[in-house]
Amino acid sequence: MADSNRKERLILENEYGGFSPDGREYVIRNPETPRPWVNVISNGRYGLVISQVAGGFSWIDHANLSRLSRWQQDLVRDEWGRYLYVRDDETGDLWSPSFQPVQAALDSFTCRHSQGYTIFEARRGEIAVTWRIFVPFDETAEIWTVRLRNLSGRPRKLSLFTYLEWCLGAGPDVHREFHKIFLETAFSRELHGILARKHIWEIPSPRGHWNTDWWGVAFFLCSEPPDGFETDKESFLGRHGSPARPQALQETGLSGTDGRWNDAIAALQKSVKLPPGGEAELQFFLGAGPTAEDVARTAERLSRPGAVEAQFRKMRRRWEELFQGTAVETPDPATNVMLNIWLKYQAVSGRLWGRAAYYQQSGAYGFRDQLQDSQIFLYLRPELTRRQIQLHARHQFPDGRALHWWHPITEEGLDGGMSDDLLWLPFVTVQYLKETADWAFLDEPLPFYRSKEEASLLEHCTRAIDRVLGRRGENGLPLILAGDWNDGLSAVGLEGRGESVWLGQFLFHVLREFVLLLQRMGLMEKAEVYQREAAALQQAVNTAGWDG
Repeated sequence: MADSNRKERLILENEYGGFSPDGREYVIRNPETPRPWVNVISNGRYGLVISQVAGGFSWIDHANLSRLSRWQQDLVRDEWGRYLYVRDDETGDLWSPSFQPVQAALDSFTCRHSQGYTIFEARRGEIAVTWRIFVPFDETAEIWTVRLRNLSGRPRKLSLFTYLEWCLGAGPDVHREFHKIFLETAFSRELHGILARKHIWEIPSPRGHWNTDWWGVAFFLCSEPPDGFETDKESFLGRHGSPARPQALQETGLSGTDGRWNDAIAALQKSVKLPPGGEAELQFFLGAGPTAEDVARTAERLSRPGAVEAQFRKMRRRWEELFQGTAVETPDPATNVMLNIWLKYQAVSGRLWGRAAYYQQSGAYGFRDQLQDSQIFLYLRPELTRRQIQLHARHQFPDGRALHWWHPITEEGLDGGMSDDLLWLPFVTVQYLKETADWAFLDEPLPFYRSKEEASLLEHCTRAIDRVLGRRGENGLPLILAGDWNDGLSAVGLEGRGESVWLGQFLFHVLREFVLLLQRMGLMEKAEVYQREAAALQQAVNTAGWDG
């Protein structure tokens, strides 16, 4: 496959692509990468994951429980996503600027993943398409900008089609024949697109596990009146059809079906006439709001002249401002790119805000995981680390132990008996204090998980430490229980006998840190207790944990 016409020299370049010269984009010039290479984009509420061939899905608040679009995990085929089709209405030639799903040969192809956006640039024959997808910071939506250019000396008649499948709830909805009967779609001429609702949501509620509607109204809208629409999958693909060769784009056309009892999709058609050398631009908006009125207000906001580009500039500026608090400069450009941009972006967008990717899409908060990750904010926006500490303290039990993970929206979680989770609360709290000297934070009262009791953050931390100190084995080391930080050793201590050398070292470190903290606060008696425990633990680790 031919490379893109844009041939800038890339950092860490390989046969598939590399980082742009400024490091802000990862440029993929060959769509057939060994595995999907994805961008996880999230503003903290709305998120999406998109591969180099437009595979992936979108969500609001929870990547698993409140998924907008359907997706099935298949890293070999990578054929579930949100897609564009370009059809030459004179010849019938059909192709996709993201390669998938049509897989027609492209004369040039580039996918650019960056902070907050992904751009596809493709050319087939004398038609060039640019497709930009981004998530604004202040909307529960994603915005698609599609630009078509006629590079020939003759007029061209084209049709642009979109395709995605609605989920609107927990994903993957493997029992689709059941779930589809609760989906309802409606075409809105006023809003230039499709609205969707789901009259069931697979989460606990006062009305039972199933008997509640999905929380909002989803939308897929166009900046101009569409020339056709379809919300029924079978009508679009055809019986035994596939997204690679939709029957509606070759034979039947879009039927204009909406309502109930269909396998709900969102397909819009826009006819485009391009003069020689001419171009056209369209915007599409995918997202959700609490009510149809909220959706209408969102559509009005985003459809104002210049609004999309203003949102794009604002989004780029917000990401740049977030990361510019610290910078690393070394003789190695690759190290600089990773440390200054991409590792920060992965920690924030993928780990903390999205909590999703292609391998795992739990949407849950891990007590250990997101506390660890929140340290990225210490050098950028420490108030966000503070907020993460507060959140996790609220998911600790009064006896000091903590949920291993929990789901926002439902607040259901797993009390999995992991031995190290609870210690990350005092550990990260100390790191926060080192950076901010916000000592008053230790006095802030915070509730415990599903308890009327509350205690200061300091007591939350000491209860965690005391809980671990109170469960040690015959060698004086902490019990590993269901597992420690090394997931490869999970379940080795379920019978209450196994001990963890790693946890002993971690606990020793936390004790030493807390001795200094308690001394500074004048809590000398507690400080002396922890100092003695640290000395005993040091002896135990050096005796039982050393074979040299």
